[in-house]
Amino acid sequence: MLTALAVIAYTILTALLFTHASVTLAWMLYTWRSPDAEGQSGFRLLRRKPKHSFSLLVPARHEEDVLGETLDRLAASDYPDFEVLVIVGHDDEGTRRVAEEAALGHPGVIRVITDHSWPKNKPKALNTALFEAHGDIIGVFDAEDEVHPWLLRAVDHQFRVAKADVVQAGVQLVNFWSNWYSVRNVL
Repeated sequence: MLTALAVIAYTILTALLFTHASVTLAWMLYTWRSPDAEGQSGFRLLRRKPKHSFSLLVPARHEEDVLGETLDRLAASDYPDFEVLVIVGHDDEGTRRVAEEAALGHPGVIRVITDHSWPKNKPKALNTALFEAHGDIIGVFDAEDEVHPWLLRAVDHQFRVAKADVVQAGVQLVNFWSNWYSVRNVL
């Protein structure tokens, strides 16, 4: 008898949690993919004049397949004062070529920084670019990120309103097709 009640309680709880997760996921995806829905979602930013400048660091190593689109999206940000610093290794010609093409397409916004450190890793690449950064706020992006055009306005708003020293943005993982672990990570 007790086992049957436990199974029923577990089934009801599972159904409730599944329903809640499904509704939340549907709402998030609708808002994320629909510009019209964004205004209805309550995500409204104050349109005050931005206060901070940004240096956006993008370390990239063997990322030529995805880097160009990410840099174009960063360069299209709806913000008046930012720079994008792409850090590529001295031995990575494919990624360098994509980064330089993006820099030519967005002059004055994107700069390519060469990382000569060895062994190559993300912290060393970021430290290389840190000396070249001119912004009040340093942001770090991955080469495959999809960046919303208003992200910098949202971050500037949070720094002003919360008087924060650090802001961590949420990550929307979309690589569920990569392997079994990615599916669970996305969920």
